[in-house]
Amino acid sequence: METRKNYCKPSGERATGLKNNIFFEARLRLASYYVVVIALLLAIFSTFLYFSYAKNVQNDIEGDFPDGQAQAVIVSKTTDRLQEQLIIVDAVVVLFVGGFGYWLAGKTLKPIQKALDSQKRFIADASHELRTPLTILKTDLEVALRAETGTDEHSAILTSNLEEVERMRRIVEDLLMLSRIDNNQEILQFSKTDIASLMQKSVERMKKYAESRNVYVLVSAEEPVYVLGDPDKLQQALSNILKNAIDYSKDEGEVHFSLTRTDRQANVVIEDNGIGISAEDLTHIFDRFYRADKSRSHRQGGSGLGLSIVKWVIQKHRGNISIQSSPDKGTKLTINLPLFKTAHF
Repeated sequence: METRKNYCKPSGERATGLKNNIFFEARLRLASYYVVVIALLLAIFSTFLYFSYAKNVQNDIEGDFPDGQAQAVIVSKTTDRLQEQLIIVDAVVVLFVGGFGYWLAGKTLKPIQKALDSQKRFIADASHELRTPLTILKTDLEVALRAETGTDEHSAILTSNLEEVERMRRIVEDLLMLSRIDNNQEILQFSKTDIASLMQKSVERMKKYAESRNVYVLVSAEEPVYVLGDPDKLQQALSNILKNAIDYSKDEGEVHFSLTRTDRQANVVIEDNGIGISAEDLTHIFDRFYRADKSRSHRQGGSGLGLSIVKWVIQKHRGNISIQSSPDKGTKLTINLPLFKTAHF
């Protein structure tokens, strides 16, 4: 029996509320830093003042005392009174700093929030505006290629233009998705999903692309293996990592796409024998717009967005993703997803 859980797009009020929550958390965190710093300084100053004053009182207090014990009592009461006063003053100062720090943090973060909101709106609006003309260009180029008129040179130019338009279309689609992710508006619909079937579909989808790159994709999958997931998002993630492996494979290279299962999780492994990634680049491989081999990335169509989307998708499915690589030896990417019977959302 299929189980489905829908995570719907937030309304305008909810999306605004989520933004405000993020801003509130950042503001509260910054204010807490102010309080901690001031509290530490007060503690150091008060401790120094207390011991210095207590020493001076003990040395300078004068009077007729029946014995040393009476003098010690007076000194103790005086220092205790100072201690109480210091604690009260420090508490008042900390409370004041807390309120003032919260206000100051809001003033500090407000320009940053406006800049981020403006950047997100620009990315979303620009992506929407680019989507239509790119679709028209792609359609016109496909029609022109199907026509039998023209020379081989013209066909080659049209083919190259079509590839660039398709590359731009993918970038625009990725930017739109990242914009929805940033605004907590991406739709997720979870159901019982056969990950092996999604792998096969990804291979079929990328078959011609792999052939054009002279790369062989070898698939090994236990069937069926069910997870609780969003089929469309998982399909997109699998296609992204498969395309990435194909892009960075050597000529006549091989990409091994395998699936195994344990008692609690499904394990997807994508391994290639391509150019590999350096240890320095591995730490940034999931960052947006980061490309390990910048000299080859444009020719291969990479934008540096695919793996950041993959990571988001896997995390939303309560899974893990890891990557191992060595220059000139290849890359191995592993995805672990909880099986359908063990998944809890």
